[in-house]
Amino acid sequence: SWNGDLAPMSNKLKGIYDALDNGNWKSASKLCSTFLQKQQGHSLCRALHAVALERSGRTDEAIQVVLETMAAGATAAVGSATHLDDTVLNTLQVVLRRSREWENIVQMYEAALNREADNEEFACSLFFALLRQGDMTKAQQVATKLYRKFNKPQFLQWVIASILLQVRAGGNAKALDLAAMMLQKAPINMEVLKAESVSFDRGQLYLLMLHLSTLQMQQKQEQALELLEASKPLVKLPSDITALKVQLRCEAGQLKEAAKEARAQVIASPGSWAAVQDYARLAVLAAPDASRLCPDGAPEVATLEDVEKHGTADEAWNALLLFRHFQQAQETGISSGGGSGVNRVAFLGELELRRTLLAHLELEKSWKASPDELKDIISVMAVFIERFASRTHCFFDLKPYLALLSAAEVAPLLDLAAASKEKGREALVLSARLRRACCRPEETPASLEKEASEASELLSTWTSFRGGAKAAPEALLQLAVVALLEMDRACCLKGKAADRRFVLDAIALAELGLKEDEHAFGFKVLLLVLYSALGLPNLMMRRFGTMDIKNIQHESLSYLVLDELSSTCGLEGLKEVCQNIQGFHEDLDKDGGEALVAAFNKGVLPRAPEYLNSLTQVGHSLMWGRAVIEEALLEVASATSWEALVESISRRARLVASIAGKLSGHWILRNQDRALLNGLQPLELLTPASSMSSTAKADGSTQLRPRPRSVSSFALAWGDMSSNRPFPKLCRGKRGAAEELLHAGLEGQPAAELRLSASALQLLSNLLQKDGPSEDVVSKCMESARESLAELFGGSAPELSGLPAAASALLAEDAVASSSSSWSPASNEFRAMNWCCGIAACEMSELVLRCCSGKEVWDKVLERLESLSTAVKSFVGCLQRQVPGAEFSPPPRDGTACRPFGIGSFETPGLWSLLSCCLSLLIPVALWCTTALPKAGGKKVKEGQEALHSTRLALRNLLQALQACLGDLQAQMSGAASEAALPAEGSELPEVSALSTSALADFPELRKEAQTAVLDAQRKQLKALHEALGQRITLLKSRGSFKP
Repeated sequence: SWNGDLAPMSNKLKGIYDALDNGNWKSASKLCSTFLQKQQGHSLCRALHAVALERSGRTDEAIQVVLETMAAGATAAVGSATHLDDTVLNTLQVVLRRSREWENIVQMYEAALNREADNEEFACSLFFALLRQGDMTKAQQVATKLYRKFNKPQFLQWVIASILLQVRAGGNAKALDLAAMMLQKAPINMEVLKAESVSFDRGQLYLLMLHLSTLQMQQKQEQALELLEASKPLVKLPSDITALKVQLRCEAGQLKEAAKEARAQVIASPGSWAAVQDYARLAVLAAPDASRLCPDGAPEVATLEDVEKHGTADEAWNALLLFRHFQQAQETGISSGGGSGVNRVAFLGELELRRTLLAHLELEKSWKASPDELKDIISVMAVFIERFASRTHCFFDLKPYLALLSAAEVAPLLDLAAASKEKGREALVLSARLRRACCRPEETPASLEKEASEASELLSTWTSFRGGAKAAPEALLQLAVVALLEMDRACCLKGKAADRRFVLDAIALAELGLKEDEHAFGFKVLLLVLYSALGLPNLMMRRFGTMDIKNIQHESLSYLVLDELSSTCGLEGLKEVCQNIQGFHEDLDKDGGEALVAAFNKGVLPRAPEYLNSLTQVGHSLMWGRAVIEEALLEVASATSWEALVESISRRARLVASIAGKLSGHWILRNQDRALLNGLQPLELLTPASSMSSTAKADGSTQLRPRPRSVSSFALAWGDMSSNRPFPKLCRGKRGAAEELLHAGLEGQPAAELRLSASALQLLSNLLQKDGPSEDVVSKCMESARESLAELFGGSAPELSGLPAAASALLAEDAVASSSSSWSPASNEFRAMNWCCGIAACEMSELVLRCCSGKEVWDKVLERLESLSTAVKSFVGCLQRQVPGAEFSPPPRDGTACRPFGIGSFETPGLWSLLSCCLSLLIPVALWCTTALPKAGGKKVKEGQEALHSTRLALRNLLQALQACLGDLQAQMSGAASEAALPAEGSELPEVSALSTSALADFPELRKEAQTAVLDAQRKQLKALHEALGQRITLLKSRGSFKP
């Protein structure tokens, strides 16, 4: 709430707060304007006005008000109307934080501290602003001044923490000596630790961690271990002590000692998977001469004494014996200390041990896993299935190890799972999951007949449980839906894409699953995937609205609809999704900042790296950048007049420029959850080494990481927590059909496209500003755009003159694209071509400015205008399947040919690419040129101006060509909407027999409902495209006719 102590405030100010609290941003802005007419310099009202403007989407105006308020308060006397007190500063900070203006926040508090040097609160605020900005050196300086002025122990720890964060971020390691020296002023109370019973002291525990972290970063692990041993009474959980010891010994290179510590932890907690996983990895790395394990010679180890008796110097062997011992534990309960937890984890421990050993040998000695060694893994997995086939966790426990096996090697496990069906429903689900897991496209391409048989078997099994006391296993029905989607892909790739019956069947089955359980999240995800296969964002948004997305899910799951909304004219929900993503980031940044402040104020400094990492990771989110730019593009696209265009582009110019200034490597995607269909997809075939985390060695080779980053019960370690994982890529034909659609947004270079679109918007903003464009800014934007465009094309962008031929050949070379764009890269390639054309239009503005200043001749602008006109005509012809000058017609297809702009066809996303990537840039630049081009004429033509009149004629021709092309497309949209129909269904395709049985008597009705919904959604989609075309035509006509 914005309301605070309202007693000293006037009624007008209270009204402003009430309007802000109720989300009435425009009303609040009007009230502020009225108030400021009488009290022009009132700093609090100006701050509230900035909040209202920013919330209204007028970000640049809001920041300008903030900067003016800061400037007015720089010399204001305390108590005056323009004075910036803590309330005003906090309000201004809200605007700056939402706009990510970290530098201005720092400057604001620096100025406040200069005015009031003894204000401790201002100094603390400056310290936290510097932390948030990432300037640890200045943060250390501010903390040092705080400690000297106020002499509080907490400020001493702030200095030390700032030094550690500074070094952690790549600063000079010599600064650690200063941290160690300052820690001498804050020693641990060792006298208290000598008592027989030591009570828990949180402050001393965090101080101990600060000492240990400093020694750790100084590479003084031995001293850290000694200090930890002496301070053990402070750490109440033995597992925390073990974790710290293992971490320190690994860093010191004492892998054998670390393995012994990990072993002791396993013996103490045999049901702890984290402890077992650590020990399995360390046991291999602690034995540099580790050889291949020979299970046939393993002795009986009924007791721990037997384990010790048969132990050797090979820690990997010792680990195997220990795991074999715990595998004999009797099942007495499901807990970390009971039988199920112990023996289950022990089997997984042996699998992890064997995988780690094979990975180690692969990396260190280039040995490949032999069939015998894989047989050993298969044998352990077989025993695991025999014991746990009736448990839900069985498949997911084995999943990391199944990825090491080919389909032929998994066959024995499939037979074993099939033989375990009498163990109940979960055993049936296990068998079905295993069959799908080993159906890798690169090993066994999908067969329509095979998938039809699989779908029928799954449906028959599922219906056998239907109507019982317990709900039928939803996984069986979900796997049947996946099988139908595989059939659709196979059908499309075989040239029968006009028949999309299997997608419609899958939609009906998914709806049936939701009818059985309306909260089944998996079916909702599958429906989103199925609707994306048909290019229907309206239906996707309708289903997405039922998923109750909240908090972090806006970051991790919004890609499910954002990718499709931004590529197929999903205007209805795009703005809502973008605003939800931005709202989540605002809340998370606010909460994360408050958590960081609380950590320092309460002395919980071990949490500082965790909080800073989270804030940094969120700040680099590609989803946030996309949400900002997509919303800005949407506002530009909706403009139907020149004034509206100028106003929409100028709203967020500063934020757009900030995003444009970030290189592609700045953005991260790891926050997205693309494993939503876990257990329903084929597993990627991996080698042992590629399936495990590794680190780079000094010589460029790789080695296994000793263990996962340690996490105690109270903090993360103070190590470098950065991750250099590359962006995941879409590998068409190498993943399951559903997974391919989930990863569709990763095709191409999403980070490069973000920078490209932001650079183009920044250029338009500069062109359309009131004071006229800056040639230097335009050149800088074009440099960024060219770099991004080259990255988008994987090396170098094509010439504008080559785009017509490329567009003409696109559908001719890709027989799938014309009627099933979801299974073809053609839509993405066409989008990249349109970006290329749009950037060429932006480049034309640079040429015009250079010509006006006498640096270029008008012939280049003339050539560019003609090339742009030809390119746009070729794009429109491609969408109409009639490319002038190219001998092209759609290839013959089996079955009924797909209609242009039909359901799932290439034309729908293709047209939106033309409108959003090409014309959203070309039209504003062309309209700008109508006033930017000098008028030709006069008695004497100046040197270099000979082609100016021809250039103006070419501009008129371009504007006329654009209106004609858009008019033709709009007429075609009207016809396509009135003639919209479902794809015809042939009779030569295999049938899924289970769909026509009496057990699925409700299926036909659901199928009809799905058909009706799909057809209605397609009509709405075409209507939206028709309206979008009308908006572009209106904008083209907004400045009247152009006279050369």
